[in-house]
Amino acid sequence: MFGNKPGLIFKKLYLFLIGSDYVTDELSPGKNPRIMFYLYKNLCFLQYHSGMKQKLLLLITMIVWFSGISAQTDNLNDLLATAQAGLAGYLEKIPPGRESLYGFKTRDEFLKAKPGKPYQIFSLSEEFYNDTLLTDQKYMVPTGEWRISVTVNNKPVVMLTVAKMKGVYEVVGIGAAGLANELGDFEKKHSPGNSPGRILRVHPLNCDFVVSSPDNEDKRLKIYPLHSAKMVLDRKCRRNAPYRLPKALSVIKAKVNAGQTL
Repeated sequence: MFGNKPGLIFKKLYLFLIGSDYVTDELSPGKNPRIMFYLYKNLCFLQYHSGMKQKLLLLITMIVWFSGISAQTDNLNDLLATAQAGLAGYLEKIPPGRESLYGFKTRDEFLKAKPGKPYQIFSLSEEFYNDTLLTDQKYMVPTGEWRISVTVNNKPVVMLTVAKMKGVYEVVGIGAAGLANELGDFEKKHSPGNSPGRILRVHPLNCDFVVSSPDNEDKRLKIYPLHSAKMVLDRKCRRNAPYRLPKALSVIKAKVNAGQTL
């Protein structure tokens, strides 16, 4: 009667939650209603069958669920801890007299600097550039790089770059004061708080977009062009922004095919 369905359900949940080295926002069970519904539906299915085997599978499923949440939390904690540990060293690399180029008024502000909101960097897959017609598959892929805003008195002043090198996070750069300021203004209008953000980098156009969604559900993703992207888009495209993800990908594809660059 029950067949192999419990095993298939468990396998799907396992691969879905912890099958990737990067547990991104959209894969977080606690933040994505689509995943929550998937879990709830299958848990109800298991609960309907009250045998010992089904109860065991229910327990395992719950463990996997909470493991996915824990993995994301540990991942983010490691990221922020690395940023905190490496910040002072990179601040000291700023040449005397050039503090303003990094968003600081004086070197005394270094003592007030601390890591703020992290942004995971995504790029577009090879399939995106190769496909003649865009499908509904996911073209956004994580690069393994994060940009973390550095704040002084809660104001973003510069960006710290953290990358995963051989499975371990490392601080690899500091800069982009203009981007830090622009993202700070964006957060005030669209996405307050320090929960992880996402930036889509389009390398052929040398421009960036902020990816935002109220519930991290792909169908409701909105793509906001940053200054670098606005320089590429024509007036009509800028006026129609932000875009839903499918429309944004179509606009980007058209610009790439046209060979437009900064």
